[in-house]
Amino acid sequence: MKVLFFGYFTSVDALHGAELDLIQRHLDADDGVIMLYCDGNPNGCESNALCGIASCYRCVSKRKRGLRFFDGEVTAIPFLEYLTNEDKKKCDVADNVPLDSIDELKNWRVDNFDLGYGILSSLISKVRDAHVDLKLHGDYLRRMARSALTIYYAIRHYLESEACDKIYVMNGRLAGFRGAVRAGEYMRTPVTTYDEGQDRKHFALYENSNPHDLDRHIERMMSVWNKADEDGRREVGAAFFEERVRGKITGWNKGFVVGQKCGSLPESWDSEKRNIVIFDSSEDECASIGPRWDNPIYRDQLDALTNIFDEIKTRDVSDDLRFYIRMHPHMASLDNHYTRTVQNLGAVNIEIIPPQSKVSSYALLHEAEKILTFGSTVGIEAVYWRKPSILAAEAYYRSLEATHNPENHDELMRLLLDEALPCGEKDKTLIYGYYWKTFGEPYKYCAPSGSSPSDISFKGQAVKGGYWVHHGLRLIGNAETFVRSRF
Repeated sequence: MKVLFFGYFTSVDALHGAELDLIQRHLDADDGVIMLYCDGNPNGCESNALCGIASCYRCVSKRKRGLRFFDGEVTAIPFLEYLTNEDKKKCDVADNVPLDSIDELKNWRVDNFDLGYGILSSLISKVRDAHVDLKLHGDYLRRMARSALTIYYAIRHYLESEACDKIYVMNGRLAGFRGAVRAGEYMRTPVTTYDEGQDRKHFALYENSNPHDLDRHIERMMSVWNKADEDGRREVGAAFFEERVRGKITGWNKGFVVGQKCGSLPESWDSEKRNIVIFDSSEDECASIGPRWDNPIYRDQLDALTNIFDEIKTRDVSDDLRFYIRMHPHMASLDNHYTRTVQNLGAVNIEIIPPQSKVSSYALLHEAEKILTFGSTVGIEAVYWRKPSILAAEAYYRSLEATHNPENHDELMRLLLDEALPCGEKDKTLIYGYYWKTFGEPYKYCAPSGSSPSDISFKGQAVKGGYWVHHGLRLIGNAETFVRSRF
């Protein structure tokens, strides 16, 4: 068997560790392993958009350091060696990135490569704003488009000259990685993406799929549930929800309830009133994955909130009805069009709880009459804790039908104002809990080596390199960024 790995940036330590783990497994099986890697992209990448010398050197040196740890031989080749002069001319289409509208950008394609979605995803992840000004970031979009196209054409040409049985790519959402995935698909080479698993000891594989494939997740969710022991699966599924409400963190990301005061409610909270809580979401990832993630009712989350509260403000609703918008804690550092608009939605019976508030999200959930969400996990958690939950977006749990899933605005308003709205079936939430509690497969050679997600070891060796090299280059990079910002 001959497998190809596309090695782009190494700044996501957990997934760089997964890459190393997978390579060694193939070497153990006497498979041929080729690594097409970035040896410095002149157009920059999502991890180093300004082409900082120190950041680039740190990334490349980390990859080359990892290559020394293998038992077996890996053929490592800079991917740009496979980019022809003709390809470089084709990449000039990057100068014509459509900037008039997000919808137009999403529809921009090169052959089978959904390039518009890719560069938009990269941009939204960079600025953390789904309502981004495309013209303001035109230079970034053009550079990411050119960078992604060099990857797309280079990998296509490699596969034309060297047939492979499989290509591995990290995640597959951002422009560069998406280009590698589409190149494999164009050449009809099976593509496997990899991403984080249930915790720091696991990673997940997606055969001819990606971590954001809704339909594939649903299939896998039902499959693992049906194959599991009936009693054991219920216990494990329940543990997922019980641990989250206690603030137990097992994954790579920190919990978002850290810093909140247990049991704390807004000062205005009146238990005698009908309190409805809306939990918004950070749309960084899902806003530009693909049409399958489009909101089934509204243009986006902001459009939903605006429409809902424009109607609430004009309706003759009961004085006993109060709405609270719990802004996602992940937005605490943001000041953009979305956060400013939401914070101005307040009215006599509408209160905005800012992201940095110490008000407890779980206290709100437990005390609310019902909740409305846009795909965040709290939507399915509410059903587990026996609260009616309305879902106004796509989500991994939507098809479980544990939540109320309105098909239009009028139906959503009816559900939202229904005083006797029933709760969904708790048993259905256990399917979701069991899936995410057992998700992924354990590392064989890679392991967490400290409290930080970047503290990863491979076969007992630190992935990020020695202390002085790692931190010295980071200081140089910081100095370089400072100089760029001043001159």
